[in-house]
Amino acid sequence: MIAGFPGSPTGTLNEAPITAITGSMTGLNSPAGLATDAAGNIYVANQGSNSIEVFAPNPFGTTDEIPLATITGLNTGLSSPYGIALDKSGKIYVANAYIGGTNSITVYAAKPSGLMNEAPIASIVGGNTGIRQPMGIALDGAGNIYIANIQTSTILVFAANPSGTMNEAPIATIGGSNTGIMYPYGVSIDSHGKIYVANTFATIPSVTVYAANASPSGTLNEAPIATIAGTNTTLAEPAFVAFDSSGRIFVSNLTPPAVTVFAANPAGTLNESPVATIAGSNANLQSPEGMLVR
Repeated sequence: MIAGFPGSPTGTLNEAPITAITGSMTGLNSPAGLATDAAGNIYVANQGSNSIEVFAPNPFGTTDEIPLATITGLNTGLSSPYGIALDKSGKIYVANAYIGGTNSITVYAAKPSGLMNEAPIASIVGGNTGIRQPMGIALDGAGNIYIANIQTSTILVFAANPSGTMNEAPIATIGGSNTGIMYPYGVSIDSHGKIYVANTFATIPSVTVYAANASPSGTLNEAPIATIAGTNTTLAEPAFVAFDSSGRIFVSNLTPPAVTVFAANPAGTLNESPVATIAGSNANLQSPEGMLVR
């Protein structure tokens, strides 16, 4: 199910969603990552059926509708798709996190329609890439591709605009004991280019923040410029990070299921209570993984 809630939450909210995309016609099966294009269409990485489903913008109420487009089939190379992102031209980037299989980033043409079993226009795959169970994926303003690599507790960065099948080393790796990165699920880039990482299964669950870098390169073992962690935060298995127009930070938590919201522009080490929490039986959240704020 995809659940939608009103914007600008404050306090602790145990309210029913204003929209839910659910039902047999949707084709949803263990949905994970979410993204949107310039027209507001909603893209869903569907782990359970190795597909990408695309839905019309602005759903309201409970909708059991057929997707506008579905990318699925052996030609697509999809394999437990988890993270999804779109670039400025609308191309679709997918992190395929199949455990024990071929891990890859696959890229598809913009504006899909109908039922599509087509080969990706680009694939980042192979031993040189260092990709090991990629979960989250994000793009910066220059189009560089950031991957949350859970098995190696690193963020891998690849050059923008890939084409063909590429077995190349990343242009940058954020990893090492100074970074605080541990089993990252999600990676996100804010409007200033700062990098946010959700450390899902860390000893102390956290969101770590790194300085913007227009041209990342090399191996970066640097301390974060901010860390959101501690008992006051109520973070528990944080999975994905998103931002609203004012820069507030939304974090989805797997267990217990919740969305926690923090103030914009953190600095230092912050053990602060969230400004809002969406949780409770009425919210009907079930291990929320992907998240989209718009």
